[in-house]
Amino acid sequence: MLLDNKFNLKKKFEDGREVIYISGNLDEDARFDEVRKDQPLVFDMRGIVGVNSCGVRNWVNFMRDHKNQPITFRHCSPAIVHQMNMVPSFKGHAQVFSIYVPYACSHCDAEDRVFLDLVKGAREAPTKVPCKNCKVGKMEIDGDEQQYFAFAA
Repeated sequence: MLLDNKFNLKKKFEDGREVIYISGNLDEDARFDEVRKDQPLVFDMRGIVGVNSCGVRNWVNFMRDHKNQPITFRHCSPAIVHQMNMVPSFKGHAQVFSIYVPYACSHCDAEDRVFLDLVKGAREAPTKVPCKNCKVGKMEIDGDEQQYFAFAA
């Protein structure tokens, strides 16, 4: 089964506030017309699988247009974290509450991601985690940890 990576924006009310779930590829088709300008914004970004240059431009323009609103990012996928590290204006003035850190197993090559709650004070990911796939190997951060957390500096 092929996954549909088309950009999708869905709004839900949680705990009395609107949460905007974005998923798929952040690309030239990404539109934010239905996002209000009169309230704090909470973006759940766990579903973003890729970002291209047109998506970066759309997002940076969106952030600039909403510079007077409080913005929170939560559940940032690795694709989002990479963009925050490469393009400072991608994060803009937003507060990042939580991220996913990519891990890989050197024994079976499985990949996974580990949730990290930055609000609760987590500032570094576990060095190694058990591999859920082979149950033999230990998964390590897939990439340079210091570089991955550069956005938080």
